[in-house]
Amino acid sequence: MTRPLARPTKKTAPRKPARAKVQLLTAFHCLDAGKESWTGFVRTLSLSETEAVLESPDEWRADQKFTLEFLLDNDRVAPVQAQVARVEKKGAFFLATLTFEPLPAKIRKLIAQQISR
Repeated sequence: MTRPLARPTKKTAPRKPARAKVQLLTAFHCLDAGKESWTGFVRTLSLSETEAVLESPDEWRADQKFTLEFLLDNDRVAPVQAQVARVEKKGAFFLATLTFEPLPAKIRKLIAQQISR
């Protein structure tokens, strides 16, 4: 007796962690050619352990690199390195989605605590 051949299974992409809605003051430092070229503050509207959506009056470009410092609700600062994935205009502001470079465990834990609130 022969066994029927197994059907190939459809692989699905790993799910991204869900972003939590937040309103956090965030400092940014734009890095052009590895040097700081522009700094300021924006508001973070949503946050996950891998990305964030920031609201800014200034238009950012896809592929720009930033150092971000999120001021969390527990008065801790979570610094991350990130890159702009996309930008869209919404009213008078721009919404920039940034993806994070791999985070140290300590920073990942601080962000996880923030988004579980």
